[in-house]
Amino acid sequence: MMLLKNKKVQVGDMTFYVRDTNRAKAGYFQYTGKNEVDDLSDGLAWFYFSAQAGAKNEGVDFPYETVDSFIDAIDDYPEAMVNFANAVGVQKKKTLMTKRDLLILVIYTVFAVGLWELIRYIFGIIFP
Repeated sequence: MMLLKNKKVQVGDMTFYVRDTNRAKAGYFQYTGKNEVDDLSDGLAWFYFSAQAGAKNEGVDFPYETVDSFIDAIDDYPEAMVNFANAVGVQKKKTLMTKRDLLILVIYTVFAVGLWELIRYIFGIIFP
């Protein structure tokens, strides 16, 4: 029973099979010390460990012993990370606040500050 499927990533004339496995996650965590991908460097490491897991499952040779040797192999192909992201379905991080929420917050803040200034003005007239 195969729950996880290998996904094919084409980079130049190279084909990588990537797979999201616990072993790939553990390798990534050991290498970066992180649970999430935050930047390009992390993304390249995640690509490496996913490709390593995919190659093992597919039964193909994975000649890259280190993340650096893998990066050297795909370095001349700027589309490599885009192809990887498309294959694994990378989602953008959700923002904590939408533009609408931010606008409402600004309006309330301006209103609150204006109300506070009005109260200070009125009390300044009443109690000089």
